[in-house]
Amino acid sequence: MKTIIVAPLLVVVLLAVYLTPACSKSPAFHVPTVTRGSRAFGTCERHASSRRLMAPEGGPPTAKRRMPHGEAWNSRLEELILYREEHGHCNVPHGQGKLGYWVSFQRQRRNKGKLSRERIDRLDGVGFDWDPLEGEWLARFEELTAYRAAHGDCNVNTRTGSPLGKWVKRQRLSYSKGRIRSEDHIRMLESIGFTWNVFDEEWESRFDELKEYKALHGNCDVQTSAEKLGPWVSTQRQLYKEGMLSHERIERLESIGFAWDFFEARWYARFDELIMYREEHGNCNVNTNTGDPLGYWVSAQRKAYKKGSMSKDRINLLESVGFRWELSRQRNYVSWRLEERWKTRYAELVRYLTEHGDCNVPHRRDSLGTWVVTQRGTRKKGSMSQYRTDYLNCIGFAWEIERGSWRPGRHRPDVESIARIIEVERPSPEMISSISSASTEGLKTRVEVGEAVADALQGYLNKIDGHGLNVTTT
Repeated sequence: MKTIIVAPLLVVVLLAVYLTPACSKSPAFHVPTVTRGSRAFGTCERHASSRRLMAPEGGPPTAKRRMPHGEAWNSRLEELILYREEHGHCNVPHGQGKLGYWVSFQRQRRNKGKLSRERIDRLDGVGFDWDPLEGEWLARFEELTAYRAAHGDCNVNTRTGSPLGKWVKRQRLSYSKGRIRSEDHIRMLESIGFTWNVFDEEWESRFDELKEYKALHGNCDVQTSAEKLGPWVSTQRQLYKEGMLSHERIERLESIGFAWDFFEARWYARFDELIMYREEHGNCNVNTNTGDPLGYWVSAQRKAYKKGSMSKDRINLLESVGFRWELSRQRNYVSWRLEERWKTRYAELVRYLTEHGDCNVPHRRDSLGTWVVTQRGTRKKGSMSQYRTDYLNCIGFAWEIERGSWRPGRHRPDVESIARIIEVERPSPEMISSISSASTEGLKTRVEVGEAVADALQGYLNKIDGHGLNVTTT
């Protein structure tokens, strides 16, 4: 009985041993544990989710069935389309799974000329980017163009860490190292006013600040104490004086009314105020005792004129609007008398010039000769006021005499200046009509002296014009 039972079990074991090598090659097959009394037969179970096929009888199982090449390519293209719908582009990162490797492989094959025209067209049809770096560059360029449209320049702040700022910084760095991708990129950037030098960027930024200052204050006279704009403005003026500022920047600054001399600009601003005052009041006699800025400026002009520190151009401008260097009401009695005495002597000298043709009055002749010598000595010491110097210069007064002779070729009269002095000194009809018995001695003397100076100068002009003297202005 035992022999009959053992024989079938032995057959089962031998059968299991025979089938084990074939089944062990595939994880889908297994040999159940054989125990006493079990109904163990070698079986092969197919996993539900596996695509493997059962091995044919008497042979090993087949390998995984591969998809045809064209079908696999189409499948990846469908994945790429889904990726594009989700991300808005086809630039799958190289290391992002099989799709990333496939995308990179397509670019490589196209670069080598091994990708068919049909596949190139299909990839183009879904917006495939054959050069992702170029695509990124163009996208940033479009951002920069939009920035320029909004702000008027390409001066993106590179310190905030924004993507566009970082990109702008990379462009400048690549350009400085000669590594910019193409000449087209250079031309495109320059076409929208992009600056390669970071210092150019700072200049543009400060220039924009100056334009804003002008819009707010009406001028470009920034105080040097201003935080950043003030020192920048001073630097532009210094560079201009040294001839180190480009013509293009000079033109741009001047286009917004920038003055290269700050004090000159302030002077002209006050001069414009004086003209407005004259149009309203009919004269330039601004009250200097009220603390008004214009009054203070007018007083400063008279002081500068007396000290001889005022330029000829400024003197001419002020006199052209009827500005008076001396106002009798603003002088004390002593100074007023001294000025009128000086002008009386001046009128005598002009009459002498008209009669003799020069100002070389003999020293021993009379008091006029002594006065002439005194004028030369006063000027030599540097203590003569500017207006007195101008009065004498305009008639060709010789400050240094050689052998007691006047040299017409060197000391010529200034007809224009003489005409202006006549206009200044000649009393107005209103002033003459206001003189009455009740008038003060000062007003009467002012009118008399003014008429004497104006008449003497007019007589001199008439003489030189009648003799056909070749008169040139200084």
